[in-house]
Amino acid sequence: MTPVHYEGKVWCLRVPTGAFVARRNGRVFVTGNSGFPKSLDISKAHDKRAGAEREVVGTELVDIGMQGGSMHAGRQSNVVERDVTAPATDLAREWDGWGTALKPACEFWFLGRKACDPEPWIIEVTPELLAEWEAIEQART
Repeated sequence: MTPVHYEGKVWCLRVPTGAFVARRNGRVFVTGNSGFPKSLDISKAHDKRAGAEREVVGTELVDIGMQGGSMHAGRQSNVVERDVTAPATDLAREWDGWGTALKPACEFWFLGRKACDPEPWIIEVTPELLAEWEAIEQART
């Protein structure tokens, strides 16, 4: 990674959902700060469930600078050394190399706009907001 000199504002924000709406060069887009769940190593999960201890067979260097929702232009690289382990049980050997790679299937959001208003307003639909809308509807009837 090569450092680049930059003079200007750099915004680094964190949001509970991991995704937010931004505007660049007049275009609105959804972006994120890497808050999505990470993949679960199925082999390691089987060994953990069986109470088996995995044998350390080596080490590897991994950049964990992107973890914890710190995806931004000025992030710092954080390289750590971690153990590489071998599956301990037959079931773990069968599932070695497989992960869940689960990601949210769908995130609901709405873009609302007042007539002749150039600024969009973003509303994230949460269970609390839905409950509030239901209460308003019930109060009207």
